[in-house]
Amino acid sequence: MTTARALLGFCVASLTACELLTNTDGLTGGGPGADMGDAGRDANALGDANGARDATGSGDAAGFDGGDSGGDGGGAACTGDAGCPGGPCYAGRCLPKPTRVGGSGAAIFALAVVQDRDLYYADLNEVLHQPLDGGALEKIDSNGARGNMATDGADLYFPFSGDIFRTPLDGGATALLYRQYDSPITAVTLAGGRLYFTAPDPGNPGPTSLFSIPTAFASDGGFAVAQEHVVAAFVSAESMHAAQSTLYVADRGANVVSRVRAGGSTPTPIFKDVPQVNAVFADPPLVWLASPTTNMVYRTLADGTGPLEPIAVGQSGLSQIVVTSTTVYWSAGPDVFSLPR
Repeated sequence: MTTARALLGFCVASLTACELLTNTDGLTGGGPGADMGDAGRDANALGDANGARDATGSGDAAGFDGGDSGGDGGGAACTGDAGCPGGPCYAGRCLPKPTRVGGSGAAIFALAVVQDRDLYYADLNEVLHQPLDGGALEKIDSNGARGNMATDGADLYFPFSGDIFRTPLDGGATALLYRQYDSPITAVTLAGGRLYFTAPDPGNPGPTSLFSIPTAFASDGGFAVAQEHVVAAFVSAESMHAAQSTLYVADRGANVVSRVRAGGSTPTPIFKDVPQVNAVFADPPLVWLASPTTNMVYRTLADGTGPLEPIAVGQSGLSQIVVTSTTVYWSAGPDVFSLPR
């Protein structure tokens, strides 16, 4: 596992009408469970960065330590791919070779992993389950998804247009949990007993705001629920992940990753100039990002003080990242890849 020391050594209030359609009794909040990498340091202990980290020049090889990414051949000095036993040569160092662990042939827009055992991913037409031990691919929903998923270990939550769906991981039927008139909803995550999501303000064309609804309340079969408008500060927020009491939001339209307290606050930019950043996963003291422009997956310090370390390059069609206690997973086009954490 990469340490903070190793990372420091290299260089680089408006409400939208909505309707609750199903009961959410019995759900647990508090963010993704241990299977989703939420066992890290309390986010309240993070210090605010003095200004956002500029990602420009993240590919500089000076002091780059590629040996901490694990995998085949990572870290050896090289002058070309032929000098690396497994992965590519990048910035004078061999990177480990990613392992393909899933994919069904269609572009993947949502991804979740449970206990390094079960892989869930979705294209625009279906949600799929694939055991990571090589078991058969299984379709669990025909709605599809566009935007990152969230799980509490018992249920899977995913957005599609202006809807949020919930699918029990034990094989129960998918239910339409929440609907709003303005779409798209691009990302969902769980924190502090609430379901957070990014979506437009009324009349706006893109996901500019952060909203939340409670994850536990009684229902008589469907009634109107007013969501909390947390903050309106984004250009096009496409990915979000909660690490305890802090939300990390990837704003693709602004090339910025920001940090927001789950209780609601002004976002603090922690990384800027990450080209079209569209995936983020935090497990303090580390955070992982992806850029579909550079085709790279990065790792760095979650407080914004470290440089961006590429751990995978040449990854066309990047969309989502999930990190467990042992493994980094990401979707690239129609495939899911992994590397040791």
